[in-house]
Amino acid sequence: LQANARQSGKSLPSASVLKEQVVEKLIIDTLQGQEADRIGVRIDDNRLNQAIAEIARNNNQSVEELAASVQAEGLSYPEFREQIRKEIAASEARNALVRRRINILPAEVDSLADQLAKETNATVQYKIGHIQLRFTDGQDKSEVEAQAKALVKKLNDGADFTEMAYTYSKGPKALQGGDWGWMRKEEMPTIFADQIKMQNKGSIIGPFRSGVGFHILKIEDVKGLETV
Repeated sequence: LQANARQSGKSLPSASVLKEQVVEKLIIDTLQGQEADRIGVRIDDNRLNQAIAEIARNNNQSVEELAASVQAEGLSYPEFREQIRKEIAASEARNALVRRRINILPAEVDSLADQLAKETNATVQYKIGHIQLRFTDGQDKSEVEAQAKALVKKLNDGADFTEMAYTYSKGPKALQGGDWGWMRKEEMPTIFADQIKMQNKGSIIGPFRSGVGFHILKIEDVKGLETV
């Protein structure tokens, strides 16, 4: 998407908005593909060839020129054909849904969204910073919470996370400035993974409480979303 936008001189929305749009399109495309399979939509080669010939005519090209244009944009002609085949099938599925007044249930969308999120989480890696403020005997837990909230405010105001971790953290990575390195969600402590909801680079998370104290996380960096 980013490469195509650069070539066409168009601007893209922010990464978070773009991600939501792409996930929504994936959900819709997948549901339409499932409906096409369910009702038995099959696009044979003759019909596909007619559709591609029409696309070429609309672009004032021959089929051979269209194939060359597609390949110049980095997509093989067989891949392009299958993409068009799927789009035709999805269009028929949409029409069938309208004709039959079939509504996609919210629970079905939510289930597919959860599935897509799990697949994405399997590839995305986060570079995590962690500050832990421990409860001590006789200390009012509300005091620890207040201290944690004060640290979060400082961090949101631009304080250096590593310095704050060195100074205040009692966590296992305090001597490393709170740096846990790169991890997928499945590799993190559960208490971390439960708090991370696909936030962007630089996000401050917390404070949140565990049995030992209050925690603050920072997403120092994210990788694995480049294809979005």
